[in-house]
Amino acid sequence: MMMISKLEDSLNLCQINVSGLSQRSITAIDRFNFKFKNDILALQETLLNSSVSHLNTFQNLDTFTLNNSRGVSISAAPKLSPQQIGELQDSICDAIWVTVKYNKSVLLVGNVYVNHSSTSPNNLTACLGNVLKAFQFCSKYNIKNILILGDFNSRHLSWGDHFTNDRGKQLATFISQHGLTCVCPNTNTFVSQNGGSIIDLALMKGKIC
Repeated sequence: MMMISKLEDSLNLCQINVSGLSQRSITAIDRFNFKFKNDILALQETLLNSSVSHLNTFQNLDTFTLNNSRGVSISAAPKLSPQQIGELQDSICDAIWVTVKYNKSVLLVGNVYVNHSSTSPNNLTACLGNVLKAFQFCSKYNIKNILILGDFNSRHLSWGDHFTNDRGKQLATFISQHGLTCVCPNTNTFVSQNGGSIIDLALMKGKIC
């Protein structure tokens, strides 16, 4: 979880890879949101299907969903006037985009999931292509601030991981080329019996940095 704070306003932001939603996990997330007063909640690997339509009932949040590969969603407080940007969605990437009004300006918020499988079409290259479309959208509508939350399944020493893989190199180059600020925790965001890694990141550009 992180906070953006500018002048008198602040945004509480949280992203979680939920590895599938259930009624029980949705109830737990509702309690979490109530406790921390999250303004924006980004979930990856929601694995949505017709049996979890109750996803749209997160208390006090408007929720937008997409399920191309493993599923993503963005939930935002109604006070931010969230609007889903359908023209940035495609049939391959798990990437969803929403504009919100923050600090008297418009902020474009994206939530992406890059599949861990090297054979999946929902790979890092496809994801970054979608992000480039978001940059074009910002230029077209004069949006100065962009925030990209995501599980990139990419590892690099520059954001605190102890290992760099090819996807990490690709993502680090993209971050540098486009002048993005990378925000990440100082602890592993994925943990398994074989160790851990930092693969969940926030990328941002504009006055919010």
